[in-house]
Amino acid sequence: MGKIVDYTKVISRYFTASLIPMVLNLAINPLVSLAMDPEDFAITGYFTSFSTLITPIIIFYLLHYYNKRFFELNDEEREHLRALLFKMLVFFSAIISVICTIVLLIYIKQQPDIHFPTFPYLYLVILAIPLSGIYSLQLAQYKMERDSKRYMNYSVTKGILGVICTVLFVILFRWGAFGKLLGPLVVELGFFVFLIIQHKDVWKIKNSLSEAIPILQFCLPLVIGASLGYFFAGYDKTVLAKLGNDTEFGYYCVGASIAGYLGVFTSSISSTFQPDIYEAIIKNNKTKLFKVAALRWALTLAVVVLFVLFCPFIIKVLTAGRYMQSTGYARIFACTCLVSSIYYIINDYTIARGLPRYYLYTTILGSFLVVLTMPYFVTWFGYNGGAIANIASFMGLCFINLLLLLIHGLIVKHRHV
Repeated sequence: MGKIVDYTKVISRYFTASLIPMVLNLAINPLVSLAMDPEDFAITGYFTSFSTLITPIIIFYLLHYYNKRFFELNDEEREHLRALLFKMLVFFSAIISVICTIVLLIYIKQQPDIHFPTFPYLYLVILAIPLSGIYSLQLAQYKMERDSKRYMNYSVTKGILGVICTVLFVILFRWGAFGKLLGPLVVELGFFVFLIIQHKDVWKIKNSLSEAIPILQFCLPLVIGASLGYFFAGYDKTVLAKLGNDTEFGYYCVGASIAGYLGVFTSSISSTFQPDIYEAIIKNNKTKLFKVAALRWALTLAVVVLFVLFCPFIIKVLTAGRYMQSTGYARIFACTCLVSSIYYIINDYTIARGLPRYYLYTTILGSFLVVLTMPYFVTWFGYNGGAIANIASFMGLCFINLLLLLIHGLIVKHRHV
């Protein structure tokens, strides 16, 4: 009972951290829907889809290294590691973001079917990513320390500022897709400056470049694998944008966006149980791992079922009845959460066991699967096919990852024999 009370208190804080910004976003969403045309949603959906591809490269999955090492280090060692990662997220991420911008510009120019202008939309999306690194590191620290109160305060503040920017740039100034993408950049910049000032002491801690080498070696497979995650949460938009129906593509992006509010609940659930999952894996407590993972997925299932049942009403309210055609897309994307939740649990296990290469192998094989099958899904089911392909892709990832872990276990067992 004591554990249940503790979990309830923690999950309520993580939930509140996302709930308050979500409620505010829900309140202004009808006004946003009236202020933005389907073409605006199509533009924001297309360019933000690249975030899945380049965010892992720019942030370089450094937060996962911090999570893995957290319970293996003492307080002094953790502080030393945090200072090193802080500096890497400032300088290393800035350099990588410039390279990513150049590569994406070349790629988009080579796509004759894409008619969206790259300026300023692509730059607004990319510039916000390196600025978010040290903020994410701060949240990772609070999460692993189980300091859900500070985590909540930071998240709520950022969410409120984001809503204020949306009201100003989209609803009042009527800047459309430009305003929608400008808001996150302004918020990330504000937190970046604040955290640089707040954590000025990290520059007094001496770190060497040689210390970064094992971190980069550990994270490289994760980065490549996570970047390939673009094929599971962004490639569909690249394929569908080439169909040329901007209005229907806009409805598709709205459905994905509305279903994205489920992330408020699923991320709260994940944040609550992630430290326990990592700790159970590190300590090889299989019973606790199974119980925590089962509870995490059961809560996700409950949220998804409620969303699917009330989806038409939710979309009618949130879009002022303007985007009811996005209901089917939203329901399909909601179901994706169930499968992706299972995959992320398996992924946490793989990383915590120190097997990042298996994560890489999984995403490489899964990416080939998506590239081969996505055109068929789109041909058979149109825009619905893009959403359905997302479910199928995560199912494939689960199967591949589990198969690789099974093979690894058999190899280890054979060596011991």
